[in-house]
Amino acid sequence: MTSKLFIIGSGFTNATTCGAAPLNKDVMRLIHQTEPATWDDLAARYTTEDIEVALTKLDLDIMGTSRNTELVVLRRKVDSSLSDFFRQFRYNEEMLKKSPWLLDFVQGAFANDDTAVSLNYDCLLEGLLDRCKLWSPHEGYGRTRPVKSVPAELNPSPVTVLKIHGSENFHRNAVPGSQTEKGFSFTTDESIFPVSGEGRFFCHPGKDSEEAIIAPSFVKVFPSALLCLMQEALHAAVKAKTLVLIGCGLRREDTFLYLLLWHFLEGSKRIFILDPYASDLSKRISSTLEYDISRLVYPIDKSLQGGWCCLTSELKRL
Repeated sequence: MTSKLFIIGSGFTNATTCGAAPLNKDVMRLIHQTEPATWDDLAARYTTEDIEVALTKLDLDIMGTSRNTELVVLRRKVDSSLSDFFRQFRYNEEMLKKSPWLLDFVQGAFANDDTAVSLNYDCLLEGLLDRCKLWSPHEGYGRTRPVKSVPAELNPSPVTVLKIHGSENFHRNAVPGSQTEKGFSFTTDESIFPVSGEGRFFCHPGKDSEEAIIAPSFVKVFPSALLCLMQEALHAAVKAKTLVLIGCGLRREDTFLYLLLWHFLEGSKRIFILDPYASDLSKRISSTLEYDISRLVYPIDKSLQGGWCCLTSELKRL
């Protein structure tokens, strides 16, 4: 079987947690409950509960005021709060009681040499893959090794998960002797990875560690470690014969994702979209690219829970 490329958005975690994990439009309202002072400050400054609008305005203000200390501190609090908030959506066995179909979906959809580009901060996807022995810390976050973790196992991870916006378990520290370089690492323990993390307690952040996420702002600055992941995603797009979109709205401003799609659209390819509005999403992609992809698309206009079986059945025919 040829390799597949997945693009996974917030709708995936929302579906697998029965709606507990927020979509982008709900993040600011829900995260406010965990650290109200930070989010009250942000909302009051910019009179909005749209996290992307508020953070974009904050980032522009920081750029325009010679990095005002007060605003920079607020921005760091936002990053810390986001990382803390999304840790609650790690994999746990209770999920299988509510959604017993999850393991069948993962085992049916993913296979060796697949790559998943995840836009999410939470570790639910890789936790599920690890539970099915389809992921491990050894090259599981990318073969270009932009992040360092545990000693290498004998075999690389079957599936690669490229978290191009960072992750709640990623953190970075200054490299000794350098004023610019940051060393990336990621936490590995049983609370994140039920199989690979069993009995391990690796790379927990120290007191000087910083969160390693790209917050949902229209002003995004990617460090070299995450650029490595984006580059690897582009290589995976060229190699893959099948693209699967789950829980990702592919808005017009998602420039990198459209670049990724364009890299994929060479040769004989197939695109599966699993989404309640999959057919509409296909039309949006064609409109944005100014290129008709309809002949390549198999839309499944269903929720993840309602449509996973159809998706895995189609993937088995490839």
